[in-house]
Amino acid sequence: MRGESRESVIIRLKDNLPSRVDETTQTVFFTGKHACRWSTPWPTAATEGLAVQDLSLDGNRQNDPKVAMLGGIRFLNPVNCTISNVDISNVQGFGIHLHTFQEGPRGTNNRILNNRVHLVREWYLPGGRAVNPKSMIGIQLSSFLHESVNGAALHLGRLPDKYFPSRATGNLIEGNFVEGGSHAISMSNASDNILRRNTTTNSSHRGFILCGTCDGNLIEDNRCSDHGSTAIHLAYDCSRNAIRRNRVEGTRGGEGDGIKTYVNCNGNIIEENVVTDVAGAGIRVGHGANDNIIRNNVIACAKPWKADAIVPTCGIKVCAFLQAQKTLHFSADPARPAVLTANGNIVTGNKITGTTFGVVLTDDHRAPGSVRGNVIMANIIQKTFRGVHSMGVVGSQVDNVIAYNRFSENDWDVVTDFEKDNRVYANTRGGRE
Repeated sequence: MRGESRESVIIRLKDNLPSRVDETTQTVFFTGKHACRWSTPWPTAATEGLAVQDLSLDGNRQNDPKVAMLGGIRFLNPVNCTISNVDISNVQGFGIHLHTFQEGPRGTNNRILNNRVHLVREWYLPGGRAVNPKSMIGIQLSSFLHESVNGAALHLGRLPDKYFPSRATGNLIEGNFVEGGSHAISMSNASDNILRRNTTTNSSHRGFILCGTCDGNLIEDNRCSDHGSTAIHLAYDCSRNAIRRNRVEGTRGGEGDGIKTYVNCNGNIIEENVVTDVAGAGIRVGHGANDNIIRNNVIACAKPWKADAIVPTCGIKVCAFLQAQKTLHFSADPARPAVLTANGNIVTGNKITGTTFGVVLTDDHRAPGSVRGNVIMANIIQKTFRGVHSMGVVGSQVDNVIAYNRFSENDWDVVTDFEKDNRVYANTRGGRE
């Protein structure tokens, strides 16, 4: 289905459509086979070779408040489909959704190119009915994944026998613009895909979020600004991804991080990104993330650190435990909680300027040695309160290397907690001018 252009062909829903009371009855503009059937038996037919391009879709939210739950384009079990140069506006549920079911063919070789998605930011329908914020996603690529089955959010160990083999692979999401909603671009149970040269802005939560066995994806040359939580987030079992040459400009409250990875997100490469003016950490390697490489990134605050700063910011944080999530993470035996570690991460070649702390190592307070074998080397850290800082129980950060870093104009270069149990050497010191 092809229009002459986005400006020339505008398809708009008429006024006074029937009210939708929940997300299962939401309307979509264009669908694949059985795209509104969201219950068992799951659709098994492929949506193959469909294309929508060069037109605009308008949900008519201004003239009909009943369409608040509306979504844009949904294809189920998509193969070799293309959605390009489409403008989607006045929808709240989702913009573009490609989803694969367990019994269906994998979602492969689809292309989402140069689209514009504008999501409504209202969180309530007329009459005060709340909207599920998880559904407010600009572009979503997903395959069959259910928390109660695979336990990604409840178990710290990967459970490969619990994950379905329906991973979406070989898809390209490139050159899109997404604003508003909860998450701008989301992937779940999707591997070996490319997310490139997209722009995301002004969502209430994340710019990019990958969750549940998202491995081997490439996230590069994207631009994220003004997100409420984290700009680029790897959450639960996302390994061997490359996050590079992205630009993050500002995050607001909540977690407030620029780029983040945590539980069982291992072996990822985060490099050559520019992160400015975030509310939390520029880059956070969080609880349960090991063997990641963070190199050659630039992290800065426009307003340099001041002694009366209310909320401390951080350039790069390597942390084994997130206090606020004590109740969320437990092992298969709740009586024996699993130990979260942040081990073997390499932080090198980064430039950090003006944050409260430059690089922070912080532990799982229940487990001495839970932050071990990390390398903090050859970074430039300047104009901070503390260049390399320890948070948590002394003796929990052990066998880490802090070497060949260049410090300048910091109030304190390396906190003395590290001197005993870690290897601290060959750093260039420079006091505040």
